[in-house]
Amino acid sequence: DEKGAYKDVTVHVKKHMIYEIYPFAVSVFTLDKTINPSYGKNMVPVSFGLNCNLFYSDIVNQYLTYSVSDTSIATIEKVEVNAGDGSNAGSVNLIVKAKKPGKTTITIQAKDDLKQSCSVVLEIKEDTSVGAVKTIDNAIYRIYNDKSVYLTKYIGTEKEVVVPEKVEIAGKMYKVMLDREAFENNTTITSVTMGEQIGSIPDSCFKGCTSLKSVEISSSATLIGHNAFYGCKNLKKVTIPGNVKDLGNKAFANCTSLKSISLSSKLSSISSGAFMNCTKLSKITIPSKVNKIFSKAFYNCKNLKTITIKSKKLKSNTVMSKAFKGIHK
Repeated sequence: DEKGAYKDVTVHVKKHMIYEIYPFAVSVFTLDKTINPSYGKNMVPVSFGLNCNLFYSDIVNQYLTYSVSDTSIATIEKVEVNAGDGSNAGSVNLIVKAKKPGKTTITIQAKDDLKQSCSVVLEIKEDTSVGAVKTIDNAIYRIYNDKSVYLTKYIGTEKEVVVPEKVEIAGKMYKVMLDREAFENNTTITSVTMGEQIGSIPDSCFKGCTSLKSVEISSSATLIGHNAFYGCKNLKKVTIPGNVKDLGNKAFANCTSLKSISLSSKLSSISSGAFMNCTKLSKITIPSKVNKIFSKAFYNCKNLKTITIKSKKLKSNTVMSKAFKGIHK
């Protein structure tokens, strides 16, 4: 395996005694990595080759013992023995469960007067491959590449949350990005602050965060995805930073407490249902670059009294059906 290659040790058995030993090289395995899925999470096989004249696996087991020096790092979960038949070498396959990063020694020993043995040092390293999942400070992260991770799920209980700019994994710093649904349906958080590295608020990221009152969106953000803040019924004020070019469908729909929102000057369109059912929204300014307002963009914004249109690109055929249906009359 390219992440955890291991080499066989050759142990010669004669009359139930080990008399020649060729020690292992250091083997490296990855924590939280299923190398052999048939044995479950964190299981890795370690093979000992045996030249033996014993025919039955229970006899081989009777004369050999297996041990791990530090069981907090790894444990032997299963022993598989294939006895030799005199012409073919036998083998012992130990299924080892990796528990945490560190080094430990696995030893195979004969139960005879000489008590000869051979050992392998296993170094368990944290998995930093693409897609590996880590839990750090009340959040679950997924490694995206050698520089970045996605915050995939917030699992903490704090009301005021700061999205970190970077997190440390196996001694290396990774830039943090937000994943889809990262905070979805979290009813505890009241405020969120994010660093300048956050380039987008992905789909459904804060959907259903019913206690969320304020959010500071990174000034470098260029995208707010579909349903990003859908149903944040206590969100009162939002400033969409000036670099945001794309606003997803229903991005702020059903934010029933939203009174004020400032749109980005780079916004070229207002998507379908973007502010639908924002029943306390009283005024809106349409930026100069907006050339299209999609259907139901401000549907049922029944307190929307003031609409300032700075754009000269809007035409009757670029304001879609029911875009302003149900606003204040």
